[in-house]
Amino acid sequence: MKQIKLFSQEKSHDELYSQIRDQNGNIRKYIEDIWKDYELFADQNFDKQLSENFIDHIWEMCLFKALKDKDLEFAEKTRKVGPDFIINTNSRKINIEAVTVSSGEINNKNSIKNNGQISGIDEDFFSGDISPSEIQVRYLKAIYDKKEKIEKYISEKVILETDINIIAITSAKIPITAIPDPVLGPVGYLIRSLSPIGNEYICVNGTSKKVAFEKSNQVFKNNGNPVTKLLINENNLGNISAFLYAPSLSIYNDNFVQPLWLIKNQNCCNPLGDVIDLPEVVITQNLDRFSISYISKQNA
Repeated sequence: MKQIKLFSQEKSHDELYSQIRDQNGNIRKYIEDIWKDYELFADQNFDKQLSENFIDHIWEMCLFKALKDKDLEFAEKTRKVGPDFIINTNSRKINIEAVTVSSGEINNKNSIKNNGQISGIDEDFFSGDISPSEIQVRYLKAIYDKKEKIEKYISEKVILETDINIIAITSAKIPITAIPDPVLGPVGYLIRSLSPIGNEYICVNGTSKKVAFEKSNQVFKNNGNPVTKLLINENNLGNISAFLYAPSLSIYNDNFVQPLWLIKNQNCCNPLGDVIDLPEVVITQNLDRFSISYISKQNA
């Protein structure tokens, strides 16, 4: 099989793609090294897609590299329609759909402001103009889209009902999410979208203080329209076995995904088990009490 050249000299409107291509340095070499293994599993015209939307498609490449480094066996695509990745295990297939949370649209007043600076951090993200609710709307849009795609694959028998399905999500286009949530930690923005955790407030009892949370199953767009949260560990995500999450992609480091977190759905139809060895976030619920634990893996 003749290898396709990943970087083209044709004009690209993606500044980050053009910058990495033209510098022709270590970052480009690192990406091209991944491509040697990834091309066999990539969509047709992936090279063209990368030049048009670099972050979305470099996320797929780096996700592939991170999972391949865990000695997982990828299956070649045998049809044009289907999951982004298929991993073979001894018992069942693992289907992975990769998605990048949108930074928003300039002409859409109900979306997050698109500052056009994907690789850096814009002061606007710290100015208070962008609320946590707006960010959660972006997360939920990405998750809803992939959830519906997986359900369509099942109904059309592209994948089996007994398969394990994972949504792999990065918020690399929203730089503030690279900074850990001060209360919920590095996966906090995703946790808020997958749980009824609302705004926090301080409870004062005599001389003691503690952080508590409002209960909220919805977030709201700027126009006031509600978006229902997709609650992990409940039936509305029954076909989703787990999430993989990278808050950011560090394009100036040999390891783009730092770190990659695993969040298992405790109430799914097809549990993931211990197939993937990654740092894990465990979300448990007892009535209205939530517990969130970060578990580091020695070999992850």
